[in-house]
Amino acid sequence: MATHTERKKQKKQRRDAKKTARRNEYNQQARAIAKKLSKYPEIIFDEAEGTPEFVAAVRKAQSDIDLDDPAVCPELWQDAYKVIREEGFGTVMDLQQQAIAQGWYSEQEMEINAHFFMLHYGTQIFDRIPLETRRRLLPYNDLKIRPAGNCLLLSFSSLLQKRGKGGTIFYSRRRPTVTLGGHAWPVGFSRHSIEQAVLRLNPDYCKYSCSSDVHSFFANCVYFEPAELDSRTRPRQQAFSMFDVCDDPAFLSYRIYVNDVLGLAGEEPDRTDGKFYFRLGYFPVEIDNGFAKAVSFMRPGYTGTPELRALLKAEGLDRTRKAFLLRDARENKGREVLLEGRTDVIAWFHEHAVPQVKQIADVVFDYSATEPPVFVGDTSLKARVKRHIGRAMGRV
Repeated sequence: MATHTERKKQKKQRRDAKKTARRNEYNQQARAIAKKLSKYPEIIFDEAEGTPEFVAAVRKAQSDIDLDDPAVCPELWQDAYKVIREEGFGTVMDLQQQAIAQGWYSEQEMEINAHFFMLHYGTQIFDRIPLETRRRLLPYNDLKIRPAGNCLLLSFSSLLQKRGKGGTIFYSRRRPTVTLGGHAWPVGFSRHSIEQAVLRLNPDYCKYSCSSDVHSFFANCVYFEPAELDSRTRPRQQAFSMFDVCDDPAFLSYRIYVNDVLGLAGEEPDRTDGKFYFRLGYFPVEIDNGFAKAVSFMRPGYTGTPELRALLKAEGLDRTRKAFLLRDARENKGREVLLEGRTDVIAWFHEHAVPQVKQIADVVFDYSATEPPVFVGDTSLKARVKRHIGRAMGRV
């Protein structure tokens, strides 16, 4: 019969054997994961302007991406990611030009491929964040992904928040102002006003391909045109109007607003007066905690807007034509203008009421960096391997 000392020794040996087995399992997984991860760009996070909830959602989604999975990443793009890791993004661009020169792809095909490649990683992240979470956090937050040397830089942006008497006030870090009643007020937005405006900006704002443009509209706009709304319930209500860009001939918005509404089809416009912008709509305002806070959003032609007032008062307008324009004013939410070419009522507003497209020489959207990036988090290969193994063993 084994003595007490012998039993203690045997117990220690079994315990040591288990530790050794666990260590060997860990090291085996670590070598496999390190080999896999080292093929692709290191992920760098710039969280300086991110909110904790959105950053956490992005980090969790990003950690589940497996670029070796062909269902996640096509082989051609796997190769591109590997080139970024080994030689940097500039080499990827050089290889694209070589492929065009060799006739393997047309320039248009390569541009399309490059466009979707730049959206790929962000799309994979957004697809892993539940839709209800994105709807709650967007467009108040934003994620941009771009190559940085041999890495992928994930940078965040967010609107600032302040408590108001009528609920949360969302406002830009640039703190733009609008002059109402002779006073320059900082501009803010209620959640309701943003939710209503994004439906006209882009209802697909929860997709990575669209989210940055919609967030940027509120985060970077510094141009607000004072306005006055007049409805039965709120006569002479202060408001401001906002504009979105339509300056690039390659985009549909240029054809609709510049070519059709302005009537410049086939002409080279004089750009000395600034870029072209179209009137998105009106934001009725309440003064709340020192902000001119937008409390709702009204598209051109909505009740109380100058456009509808002019249409209702229009004299000498055929009854059938007037009824058609009034119906279009009610139904035209903005997307119809671009997707269906329903420009009749917008053109009438432009000619007889308020300009719907104009050249603006002032800065409308300020994209200059507010402060240098701050990289947060340990993204070394060792740390990435540790996180992957932790998930594999059910520890994370």
